[in-house]
Amino acid sequence: MEQTKKFYSALMILSLFCLWLGQKVGERQGLLAAFFVVFAFNTYIYYYSSRRIERALQPKRIEGHDPWGIIGSLNKYCQKAYTPVPEVYSCRLDSPTSLAFGRSPTQSCIVISDSLLKLLSEDELDTLIAMEVARTKKIDTLALAMFSCLMAFILGLAKWIDQLVFLQILRKKEKRAMPMTNLCLSLCRVAFTLCVPKKHYFETDKLAASLVGEPKKVAQLLWKIESYTSTQPSEVTLDMAHLYIVNPLPRRHWYSRLKYQPNFEQRIKKLIGYFPI
Repeated sequence: MEQTKKFYSALMILSLFCLWLGQKVGERQGLLAAFFVVFAFNTYIYYYSSRRIERALQPKRIEGHDPWGIIGSLNKYCQKAYTPVPEVYSCRLDSPTSLAFGRSPTQSCIVISDSLLKLLSEDELDTLIAMEVARTKKIDTLALAMFSCLMAFILGLAKWIDQLVFLQILRKKEKRAMPMTNLCLSLCRVAFTLCVPKKHYFETDKLAASLVGEPKKVAQLLWKIESYTSTQPSEVTLDMAHLYIVNPLPRRHWYSRLKYQPNFEQRIKKLIGYFPI
């Protein structure tokens, strides 16, 4: 997919930079050391990015007895969209929301929070499944998972620099400036936009509307989930925020403005031509 190609290109540039830096610092020995580091890191990102997310969420697979009718909706919409059937899970999250990730189109996962399962009607859950199926088709879940892993590494390194180099570890947690972390967050946001432009989200919503047959249903569900997450935000790690159907970050923090998903007002206007509904 287009997003994966762009992400691979960015990862290749980063790898070449690390090799060049290793050669400059340690000549042949530095180049060899940098090669092994780059190889190990790229292998980790590809093979363990999805497992890392699974460990963080601890989802429970929905199969067998399915009181919500999710499996039926999933098979129906995957057949309509001509896409492989992803696995669907539930998980314990305070915020009513859903997300998607995976290693490939044939190994994608849809995760729905228990709180959202309790709040949505059967018809709304059907629409939600259509939206998530559209996401697994239009937005590459492998690219999302690998970006999450890379971002976690970058932010971890930035946090270490802030605490030890900028001595933020000596300040109270609520008063820490964390300049390097903030800079890296902004750079990651720019990189994500280059790999996954907003148009992909609009195309995803359009595909979901065509699967359901009523664009207004998709628009109403978007508004509903946005309302839930704005009042009950998830305390998710910053490297996983782009996986969710709407921005999950608490609105009280500045980094919520770096949200990866387009504003729900824009998405609704693209769907039905006006806002509010």
